[in-house]
Amino acid sequence: MSPRDPNAYIDALFEPLMTAAGRRPKHRLFTQPIPKDRQKEQFKRFVNLRVDSSRVVPFPNGGFLAILTEATNEIVLLCAPSLNDVEKTELIDWCSSELEVNEIEFDETMLLVSVKELPNLLRLKSKYREVELAQDIIGLADLDDYKGHIIYDIQSYFNDVIAFTLSPDNKFHGQGVSTVSLRLFSAQPNLISPIIESDIGDKIVSLQGKCGCDDSNLFQSLTASQWRYVYLDLYRCMESLFHFPWMQKLKSEMNLTVGFAELRDTCRSSLEWNSKEDKSIRKLFEFVDGPDLDSAKSKVSLFSNINAATATPGAYAKKVYEARNMLVHYEDRSRSDILPPSANEYKELCIFLCELLTIFDDRYRLDYLT
Repeated sequence: MSPRDPNAYIDALFEPLMTAAGRRPKHRLFTQPIPKDRQKEQFKRFVNLRVDSSRVVPFPNGGFLAILTEATNEIVLLCAPSLNDVEKTELIDWCSSELEVNEIEFDETMLLVSVKELPNLLRLKSKYREVELAQDIIGLADLDDYKGHIIYDIQSYFNDVIAFTLSPDNKFHGQGVSTVSLRLFSAQPNLISPIIESDIGDKIVSLQGKCGCDDSNLFQSLTASQWRYVYLDLYRCMESLFHFPWMQKLKSEMNLTVGFAELRDTCRSSLEWNSKEDKSIRKLFEFVDGPDLDSAKSKVSLFSNINAATATPGAYAKKVYEARNMLVHYEDRSRSDILPPSANEYKELCIFLCELLTIFDDRYRLDYLT
């Protein structure tokens, strides 16, 4: 990686203020030297601190989570302007005890790297986006005796950021942002999408680690802006289980002792096999059907015209499959004979899928993981 140009990072620090002010000052904006006792450490960090864009995510209520690397350590940056002071303090305490991380100062280098390499994520507080105040701040550079801004003053204009260190022996070291975010969501539901009530958010968070429930899909569902997209990512979790009934049948009928995952991977690689979606979802529903799923079925409006006394699991599977197709296939979206589910109906389907995924994990986890 090429060396960083300090001037480019200083320019990035002031760019949001100039954008808010709507003009550029007479002289180039810059910062005064930081105290000498901080220079050695900050210059070293400026050289070594690295950002991986795949480990950076925005939050739906503003703010972001980023995991940066510095030598063998990792630094977690958490910006959560939607939280009040009490909630932030509680979250910091929870992170210290549950994640076993140490809070550190969000320092000068972290600030510069954030504004330059996490574009549009670290934002000015609302008052500093006002034209007059922004103009007053950058207007200092119009003076002939301008000696630079104090970096700590500029830092205070941006949303607060909490920083933690992850040592190499921490269980979250090397984990993706989705995994770390889900743990934060379990402690502070105000970080998730505002459309998701806390009880439903808890259901989705509780799926972490269950069969088929990829952390990235759960994260996407919890940060979605519409219920249809919450549903789509939960559907993807269920979709990852579609091969299971076929592999179970193959093992049983051929009396195979090979591990489930190995058999699945062999079929995919050697036979170029993939499960057919409409048949697979029906098979999956047959596997999880039973009294423990009946309560969840009764709460889904889209199932109201299904006769529960005589219907097969496939009737419910078809409704869930159609709801998915209305999102991803143009032909289905344009069909006049089928109305797309409403936001509330997608919400109900989300709750139903949470129950289905939980039941599958309870019944088949041992088989699925062997």
